[in-house]
Amino acid sequence: MNNVTWLSKQEIKQQADLLLLDYEIARGMPVKPPIPVEHIIESYLGFVLEYEDLQQILGFDDILGATWLKQKRIVINNRLLKENLGRMFFTCGHEIGHILLHSKYVSETGGDSSDYYKRQGILCREIASKKRGEWQADYFSACLLMPEEKVRMAFK
Repeated sequence: MNNVTWLSKQEIKQQADLLLLDYEIARGMPVKPPIPVEHIIESYLGFVLEYEDLQQILGFDDILGATWLKQKRIVINNRLLKENLGRMFFTCGHEIGHILLHSKYVSETGGDSSDYYKRQGILCREIASKKRGEWQADYFSACLLMPEEKVRMAFK
């Protein structure tokens, strides 16, 4: 995702804070860490969340997650369930970041069936972590999972 516009840390944090506030209002109760990112994805955003072998499906060794906006589907690499639950939750938050910050940049047109997944989704690979859109989604996830005010209150 190289074509995304630059967003400041403050703008990204505001988007994460707004999501949490809207989610709290929808639930009718405050949300405390750990933030229920899986519930946010499925119940609040209305996306299907799945865990699959993305390496086998997409052919990349370093794939962590993928989002298909038109199908409202997020898939997390199932190896994260076995290797690193913290990374798995972070990847869920990262995919939410792409939905809220970058959906306007994704083309939902064309593509033959053999290349469908690669052309129609937002693919998150470790090799691309320094690209602008990937960094923004990472920062969003950090702000979502560790909301500054809630962390400060918990620390006190």
